[in-house]
Amino acid sequence: MKKNLLIAVFALITLNSIAQPNTDYLKYPDYATVVTKFFERYTINDMESSKIMKVEKKPDGWHISVIDYSNGLKKIKDDLFWSKGMDNYLALDFPQTENGAITNKKDLNKYLNDFDAPRYNICPYFGYMGWDWDVIKDYENTTGLPDSILYGVGRAYSSIASNLLNNNTGMADSTKQFKLPEGKNCLSFAQLTEFRKYQHEAIAIYKQVYDMNPDYKTIVGTIAVSLWNEYVSSFLNLRIYQNEKEAMMEIPDKLYDEFWIATAKNYLNTCDRNAILFVGGDNDTYPLLYIQAKFGYRTDVMVVNTSLLGTSRYINSLREKVLDASPLPITFTPEQIKDGNLDYALIDNKLNKPMDLNDAVDFLKGDDDKRTIVTGASRVHYLPALELKTKHGKDVIQWKLHRSFLYKSQIVMLDLLAHNNFQRPIYFGTANGNEEFIGLEDYLILDGLNYHLTPISKSQDVSVNDFVDIDDMYSNIFTKYNWWSNDTKIITGEKAMSLNYRYNFSKLINVLIDKNKLDSARKVLSLASEKFPDNQVYYDNGMYYYVQAYYKLKEFEKGNQIIRTIIYNLKHNLSNYGNDSVIQESEKRTVIEQYRELAKQFKQDDLVRMLDFY
Repeated sequence: MKKNLLIAVFALITLNSIAQPNTDYLKYPDYATVVTKFFERYTINDMESSKIMKVEKKPDGWHISVIDYSNGLKKIKDDLFWSKGMDNYLALDFPQTENGAITNKKDLNKYLNDFDAPRYNICPYFGYMGWDWDVIKDYENTTGLPDSILYGVGRAYSSIASNLLNNNTGMADSTKQFKLPEGKNCLSFAQLTEFRKYQHEAIAIYKQVYDMNPDYKTIVGTIAVSLWNEYVSSFLNLRIYQNEKEAMMEIPDKLYDEFWIATAKNYLNTCDRNAILFVGGDNDTYPLLYIQAKFGYRTDVMVVNTSLLGTSRYINSLREKVLDASPLPITFTPEQIKDGNLDYALIDNKLNKPMDLNDAVDFLKGDDDKRTIVTGASRVHYLPALELKTKHGKDVIQWKLHRSFLYKSQIVMLDLLAHNNFQRPIYFGTANGNEEFIGLEDYLILDGLNYHLTPISKSQDVSVNDFVDIDDMYSNIFTKYNWWSNDTKIITGEKAMSLNYRYNFSKLINVLIDKNKLDSARKVLSLASEKFPDNQVYYDNGMYYYVQAYYKLKEFEKGNQIIRTIIYNLKHNLSNYGNDSVIQESEKRTVIEQYRELAKQFKQDDLVRMLDFY
């Protein structure tokens, strides 16, 4: 009896000594619920423009903080809003709304659609300095985690590796960052080893998630895409901080599938020789860098990630030749753009007239009282004009910035534009957000997966129609593009890029029809149908211009069939953005009404009657 009791006690002790599943993450309400609850109770309408409210998911619950940008990014408020221990919301010192009515839905939507919003639900903790270290401390020895939380732990390891080198995210724990000399080969053996330790742990966890669930969806696509990108992220960091030899050790053979390899080639092949290509996201950056480094493919193109262009190390790395790509003509000195200097500049339209681009760049280089203004407790750089201009031969390029301030990345882009002077072709990836075009939309011409910057405004040249250079784009698609085989399965992440292809094709198709190049339009329509069929990439409201094109070509049944397929997809909530992206009934009715009006315009009476029924 005593022996059995001892065995039972020993077993209990042994079980308790083994890491048990950490289920704290199950107790937290999601990000959207917390943000909505805040705006139901409080308002930030009267908050000074130099201050910003931040949401932070911490070990003890959800916090609401306020950062003062005029005082060195100082945190001036940090209050617990939802307590994990109490499982309840607490009162905050913010102006209150009346009767729980949201007074500014614009603010609510801004936070709900914030770039980082998905990351709060992915990671056990997120949104503050050192969140990644807290995740590792609480979860690194936890067993039995589901794929979703395991992926969040992998992101924490990845964040730590990157944050050891830089503070690109603004959430790095400064006490744990490496103190590095300027220039390349700046990591000691011990630092390089530590960086790789955390980076390779992230990769190992992503592999584990892939083994558990290869269809697991991440922000950029399936877990396979995140894994591939993680390898190349490690490569890029060591290219910037160490050297090409150490960087190449980070990327194995056979990364990326047929779709992404073809797409990377298509981005690069759209560019002329010795081009500068601005891209903004992971999936239009890492596959391109991979095929350049691994295959030696179009190494003459300098691929510039605008998200990284706000960090001095990355900027300085572009002053040197990268593979066969010439250095960028950056004239700001390393001291002028070092981290902490010129992180942003306000726009104060004192001139009230266009300012020469070179003069604007020179103005931003100064740091005397005439070139800076006082805001809050700080003196910051400013630009005295909202509108800029520059000359290229007989052409005058003039554009508005449409902003109240410029980030460092945008300041460096203005420097590049001023001193490149159209000597090297400049392109912007079509997956970029409009803010990354710095107001140059009227000078961007679509010629494939990229916009080509030209010195001629579309408003001045009637031959340029709706962003499209029809001759170059048509030639690129049929003579320069690489295509995956038709039996290649298009997966999550790839669908978003496919929609980008499909949208760009629709522009070309309709311009070809307007120019009476009907056979060419039919050929592009056929290619789009072949590569992006409904059973791979659902027909959705982005197909509007395809229906319109078929109607213009008098191929009415093909257009009608697309509409019927869209109605079926709406009825069954089939979305290219995953099962969580359910379209609201009001949105469905709006979409159906758009197609009803289009069908009515082209006298498709039977289809109109069918749509009336819905």
